[in-house]
Amino acid sequence: MAGFVGACSWTRRSGLREKTIDSRWEKFSVARMSIPGAAVDENIINVLRARGLVDSVTHEEISEVCEDPVKVYCGFDPTADSLHLGNYIALVTLRWFQLCGHQPVALVGGATGKVGDPSGKSAERPIMTDETIDENLAGISKNIEQVLKPIDGADVTTDPVIMNNIDWVGKLSFLDFLRKVGIFARVGTMLSKDSVKLRMDSEEGMSFTEFTYQLLQAYDFMYLHERHGVRIQIGGSDQWGNITAGTELARKVNGVSLFGITFPLLTRSDGKKFG
Repeated sequence: MAGFVGACSWTRRSGLREKTIDSRWEKFSVARMSIPGAAVDENIINVLRARGLVDSVTHEEISEVCEDPVKVYCGFDPTADSLHLGNYIALVTLRWFQLCGHQPVALVGGATGKVGDPSGKSAERPIMTDETIDENLAGISKNIEQVLKPIDGADVTTDPVIMNNIDWVGKLSFLDFLRKVGIFARVGTMLSKDSVKLRMDSEEGMSFTEFTYQLLQAYDFMYLHERHGVRIQIGGSDQWGNITAGTELARKVNGVSLFGITFPLLTRSDGKKFG
């Protein structure tokens, strides 16, 4: 975890403070990111809002949903062999869910990593070899395990789980994917997503591969709910379009309400996100 911890240490050494972070992080401070070692008897949404870790929610009733234990997931694509500082915010949020009695699910993107998320990127991500993806998956999984650990004395239902979406997406043929997911997607809605509009207006444009990324992430959310009972997805504010694609897909296919929470992005001094 040297690269990940090193990134966190670098932030403190460089004097990164609230005023150098996105304005939505005005509530953020290193002290507020500290995490207790024992369970917390408080509604997770209140905990996150008190720490400036909520940018948007898909439904206001999410606080009521979180009165009972739920399963919540966040995705981590293997873009490098170690997680970066931006991922730390996601892990902290998952850890707070765990401390408040919920089960965190960390989803590593063995499948989505082969496509590349266009969110917040001005150009298409380079295609990685399968060997590189496997090496990166091993690295970030180790990082996750070092942050999301079982809580001493807590119910095992809060123990963290790591899954890899290649285990189910890899079994889908292209025709199966079109029939299961594509038929419920509307091109107009997909084009309206911020991550798509920004790239469509650029000189680089967007490939069909990147355009379908939001459908892969939507399918992940629906699959995790169907097979594992996951009801909430979290992600950075740039993931709003991908998260809502999942809530909409689940509503259309299964008639269920799934929920999403985004947190403000932690950005570099040039305004670009980490990773």
